[in-house]
This record gives sequence, C-alpha cells and structure tokens, in this order.
Amino acid sequence: MIFLYVLSLLFGVAGAALFFHKGAAGGFLDNPNHRSSHRVTTPKGAGLGFLVSFVAVAWWLETDPLFWLPLALVSFMGFVDDRMGLPALPRLVIQLIAGSVLVFGVCTCYITWWSIPAWALFMAGTANCYNFMDGIDGIAALTAVAGFSMVAYYLHLVGAFDDYVRVSLCTGAACLGFLPYNLPKARVFMGDTGSLLIGFLFGAIVCRFSLNVHEFLILVSFIFPFYCDELITMALRLKQRENLLEPHRQHIYQILANEGGFSHLSVAIFYVTIQIIVGFLMIIMHKQPAVVLFFLLTLLFLFFGVLSYSIRKKYYEKF
Repeated sequence: MIFLYVLSLLFGVAGAALFFHKGAAGGFLDNPNHRSSHRVTTPKGAGLGFLVSFVAVAWWLETDPLFWLPLALVSFMGFVDDRMGLPALPRLVIQLIAGSVLVFGVCTCYITWWSIPAWALFMAGTANCYNFMDGIDGIAALTAVAGFSMVAYYLHLVGAFDDYVRVSLCTGAACLGFLPYNLPKARVFMGDTGSLLIGFLFGAIVCRFSLNVHEFLILVSFIFPFYCDELITMALRLKQRENLLEPHRQHIYQILANEGGFSHLSVAIFYVTIQIIVGFLMIIMHKQPAVVLFFLLTLLFLFFGVLSYSIRKKYYEKF
C-alpha cells in the first residue's frame, strides 16, 4: 500500500505539472470574470491526475467495477466540461445514473431498493457541493486530504477499513501531490475533473459504510464546513429567488477571500481547521447514541450559521 500511496502522490504531481505546461495549448483555461475569485487566466483540468490514480489503484486492488466505473464516468464528464462546457441538466442526469449504478452494484447488501434514488441524489449532491466549494486556491485539495484521512482513521478504529477506503486514501495522496501547484498561489486548477471525483467518491464512501444513522452522522461530519456553507448559501439564494444554476460567489469562503480581503491560504486553513475540529470531536464521541451526535452536529451547524450571518453582515453589501 505504501507503493500505491507514493504512486498516487506522483500521479497528482504529474497531472498538475502536465496542465501547468500544456493546459493552455489544450484549451483547458479558466478565464476570470466578475463571478471569479481569481484575476489571472489559469489552466484547469489538472484533476486528471486524480482520475488516473483512482482508476489505477482501483484496478490494482481489484475493486468491484461497479464501484470505480461510475466514479470514473462522472470525473471524465467533468474533464469534458473543463474543456468545452456541458449543460447542467445532462451532467446531473449522468451523475444520478452513475450513483444509482454504484449503489445497486456495491451497497445493496444492506440498502433497500427504494432508498437507491435517495443515495444517488446524496452522492450527486455531495459531488456538486464539492464542485461549488472549489473556488479558491487550496481549499478543495486540503479538505480532501483531511477528510479522507479522518474517514480512514475512523473506519480503522471501528474495524471497517477495506480496499474502498484505501482507494479514497490514494485519492487524498494524489490531492497532496497536486497542492504545491495550487498553494499558496494557484498555477493550475483541478477543475470539475477533480472536484466531482472527490465529492462523488466521498459520497460513495459515506453510502457504503453508513449501516445506520449513527455511522452516517459521523462520516458526513468529515467535510462538515463544506456541507454547512453550501446548504446555508443555497437557502439564502432560494430566499432571494435566484437561479441556483447560475454562477455566483456568495459562499462564506468566497466573501472572506473577495470582500473580506483575506488570503486564499488563510481562508482554506480556516475551513480545514473547523473540519478537523468537528471531525475529531465526532470521532471522540463516536460511541454516543445517534441522538447525541445529531444534537451536537445541529449545535455546530447553528454556530456556523451565526458565523455566516456575522461575516455576511460585515462584508457583503447584498446581504
């Protein structure tokens, strides 16, 4: 496994280096606009290194094709979108189909048939949440490294560690290899190729190991700030009757980096710090009943909501 972790790390580096040098020639460019948090045209699509690492490791470990093929399809669709752009609706349909295939093929031993659409929607939602939160330097890759590490530690702690977790750890290693090209100032972006793969993989791991509500609450806590920021921002945009499919920069992390003037690095570290604190708090309390964990996450969500309100009130004129 050490060999696979090192190989994944190198795939992450190679993908970032390739798009840094050749991304512009291939047409993989992110041109900034008034919705962007960046001011310089930057190559995107470097998450291709994550995809190659993911497929190679899954094949090496002989994991079920119904696990890695749907994920690879979603990531490849993101790769095509990075190059030429795709409409939102077909992308969502493909994600839901991929999620349904994955759940039906890998998790049906303990998931009822009627819950398959719900899990598919959860995975697609997590993938898009992760994609929307990938808007400043370092935040998505750092979150992946921390999130997958906590997933692996917790599942090892409870004796549920298997090849699916090893695949996710290798993806985290690929993100670690990518980071030098993305922090402290981005020279490449992972693009939808990377962010959709990471988000969908995280959702798939949650699905596979959520034997009950108790496990679900613990596992989703490992990217807690992403879920919070996305849900709160979505609710506010719905309240303002905005089109959720239109690009924007109203997430808290975007407001801090743009209107607040904080560096991308400091905002990314702030989010990952919250993520680690919440994740390990849930790990420490993992033997408590589900109702206690739910109450704790609710309090933490309310705290994030108050923090969100304070930040928007101070920095965001539209609020």
